Amino acid sequence: MPTPTHRPALALAKYLSLLALLFFCTLVLFMALQRIPVGTGVDFLHIKQEYSQTRPWLMAFYVYLFSNIFALMAGGVQFSKRIRARHTTIHRWVGRTYVFNVLLVAAPTGLIMSFDANNSFSSRTAFTVLSCLWWYFTYTAYWSVIHRDFIGHRNFMVRSFALTLSVITLRLWEVGWMTADERHLMDLPPMMAWLGFVPNLMVAEWWIRRTASTHATIGSSNQTKI
Repeated sequence: MPTPTHRPALALAKYLSLLALLFFCTLVLFMALQRIPVGTGVDFLHIKQEYSQTRPWLMAFYVYLFSNIFALMAGGVQFSKRIRARHTTIHRWVGRTYVFNVLLVAAPTGLIMSFDANNSFSSRTAFTVLSCLWWYFTYTAYWSVIHRDFIGHRNFMVRSFALTLSVITLRLWEVGWMTADERHLMDLPPMMAWLGFVPNLMVAEWWIRRTASTHATIGSSNQTKI
């Protein structure tokens, strides 16, 4: 449990994290709106002409893009302690919507796009692994809460949302690399695809282990209530 001297710093960190999430959600939404009306001659799609001319790939691209924005916002809501404690109905329904959005929309369309990722076999492998792990973590989180494994549910939701955030971290890596090296998007190294989500998972695992004892107590309390 945080000490009184650490609580203001913790509250500030949470507030800044929320602002950062809202900022990046707005940024991703702005990027998505720039791609309307649907077309193949804008930025990312311009360098994917070989695939973007096909209707299934193009549909997958737009569905993936907008479903990611929803996953970011819904996932962020799920980590609010106030909503979990005072508005359990909201927490449950937003959580269910997040789960089905990832399982039925975002992860499958991400998998479709991963088969035609740029640069190399390594990049295609990275995005395929990302989509499969995202689906698996989200499904396991849902399965866990159905079976009253609240600790497992919490841990796998952390992992799932860490992969949801990859849409942000990947763009940050790309912008930083292109700014530093003045490279074109097609010239980025294959490792960039892995950097988009592997560090996120490392931070998620660190956070899960750091807060394990606190949430073990909370999980036991939930077991007795339900």
